[in-house]
Amino acid sequence: MSSSALLISSESLALPATPASGLPAVQAKSKGDAAALTRRGILRAKNGDLAGAIVDYGAALEADPDHLTARANRGVASFHHGDYVTAEADCSRAIQLSPELSKAWLVRGLARAKLGLPEAEDDLLHFAELSPQSKYLSLARRALRDLDRA
Repeated sequence: MSSSALLISSESLALPATPASGLPAVQAKSKGDAAALTRRGILRAKNGDLAGAIVDYGAALEADPDHLTARANRGVASFHHGDYVTAEADCSRAIQLSPELSKAWLVRGLARAKLGLPEAEDDLLHFAELSPQSKYLSLARRALRDLDRA
């Protein structure tokens, strides 16, 4: 599973595909800055710079703690970076903000599985209910089988 495949995006966050290194520095002072930092984080993640993406998402969240896209994407990037505690926490908050955000349920379930938390199964099953046609359904099923074996 690639990190860019699970990124959460929205039409309002679309930017032309340019190298992340060509983007100007942005300091978070407003919700508009949070959106700009989130866009840059998405570009960095797509270019394989997960650490940079996590920094940008974190800065966006300083300006707007409830920025759903930054919160969910930091959870995804943190999971792929091996920080399952942050992934679980960010996805939990994203789910509070938007309970229908199926990828947050998936990533939280995967993070909880990595952490050995029993709630992982419920999250993965809920993801499957929300997105029965998702291309990530096989990933959720594999994680559920692994939980059964543990």
